[in-house]
Amino acid sequence: MKLNPKIGIEINGHFYDYKLFKSLEILSKNFSKRKTAIKLNIAPPVLHRRIKTAENNLGFKLIQSSARGSELTEKGRNFLNVYHNYENRVSQDNKINVYGGPIVLGLLEYLSNNFKEYLAHNPSNNLKNDLNSKNIKKVNELKKVNGLKEFIEINGLNDMSINNINAEIFDKYNISFSFFTTDNFTALNIFKKNFADILALDDPLIAFQNDLEFIPIAYDSLSLISNSKNNFQIKNIKDLENLKFISVSGSAERLAWQTLEDNNISVQIIKEVKSQYDAYKIVQNSKNIYTFLNQSFFKGNNLLKNQTEHVLSLVVSNTFNTFNEFNNSNEFNNSNEFKEYNKINNYNLIKNIYIHLFIDYILNNGMDIIKEQGFTPIKI
Repeated sequence: MKLNPKIGIEINGHFYDYKLFKSLEILSKNFSKRKTAIKLNIAPPVLHRRIKTAENNLGFKLIQSSARGSELTEKGRNFLNVYHNYENRVSQDNKINVYGGPIVLGLLEYLSNNFKEYLAHNPSNNLKNDLNSKNIKKVNELKKVNGLKEFIEINGLNDMSINNINAEIFDKYNISFSFFTTDNFTALNIFKKNFADILALDDPLIAFQNDLEFIPIAYDSLSLISNSKNNFQIKNIKDLENLKFISVSGSAERLAWQTLEDNNISVQIIKEVKSQYDAYKIVQNSKNIYTFLNQSFFKGNNLLKNQTEHVLSLVVSNTFNTFNEFNNSNEFNNSNEFKEYNKINNYNLIKNIYIHLFIDYILNNGMDIIKEQGFTPIKI
């Protein structure tokens, strides 16, 4: 029997079922009520009533209009994140949950679709070599995969050979990614609570601050964004003196502020927001207000491109290293407790193999795709 739980949440006496959260999830990606209704196979008025009823009961707006169409408000994103947290607690372990900033997550989602096609047409005939590839060793993610063959045998995965891994294995276990867009700080908290398998960061500063081992996958830089016709006429950093700016907390924008400070340039930060989309919306609907946003997604003036180059990175849950530690203990390997332990961790094993094959794909074949998407590939 295959379980596919669909949960709801009760808040202050009002019940919000999974259909509402599914609607918000789709809208957060396509920025269109009409497209969301089509995706859900419901009439637009039904979607409107669904969201409006929830907003009235909650006492705050879930969606708002923007230059891109319709998008979740900050409270709407937080509301959806609450649901994701509870959903993860009851969902099957076949989902690889990825939390992170919008820029790196958009890239990862695109890469994951290409990875599925790649895996289907290029089955790995030597898993051990793939997992110990020079690229993964270089980023020091997997350490050693000693005893992997024995671990698979103990798990009772008779259909899974160390030398014959292909897409069918992952399809059988229904392994797939789930991507949840949020700000870096929220993503970090979710990762620390073990709700995330991968933490995706638009800026590695958080990883440094929390002593997390991260895998760099691409470079990005910041563009100067404004609705002003004078934006592209700014050629010198001194031209930024006394301009008004919107700041995005927890983003790589810190590099721009540091550059301005190093050059004794004073600017006016009139508001701080959590989302690059919020900053973009404010700037586009205002006159003579500026912000710095990722150039891979927001095209603007590249005045500080070199000074604001930064790494997009991944932090992977350490579950796999825990398995390896167990595998290095012969006494524990031969115990009944270890065999019983492994029976309930089959999904974790398959998931982690999939994750690290995905990382290996990113650091090899994925670099061409990363370049196509407007990022600078990592040179390994």
